[in-house]
Amino acid sequence: MPLTISQSTTVNVSDTVSTTGNKLTISVAATATEIAPANTNRKGLTIENKTGKDIFVGYANTVTATNYSFSLPNNSYYEMPEPIYQGVIFGIVATGTAAPQITEFV
Repeated sequence: MPLTISQSTTVNVSDTVSTTGNKLTISVAATATEIAPANTNRKGLTIENKTGKDIFVGYANTVTATNYSFSLPNNSYYEMPEPIYQGVIFGIVATGTAAPQITEFV
């Protein structure tokens, strides 16, 4: 549907552009683990899970393998949708540890 503006109005549209991708080296454990700290400069985040384990992701340190926001099965990839969440992100695995590839764009 087209946007109709009845008055002379200036509309500024800008894309969020990142110039830096920082690799976060994290080992996700069977207890809630911070996988990305809060960052008000975050413009994007990706997680690639090739760890052999499912990773359960949440936005509070109360995340569990049965109470989570979304799961990342082995051999999966996640790209954070817009609007970009800038708070802390936690992860957990059911047993053992997992080291996913995490990149935060700032």
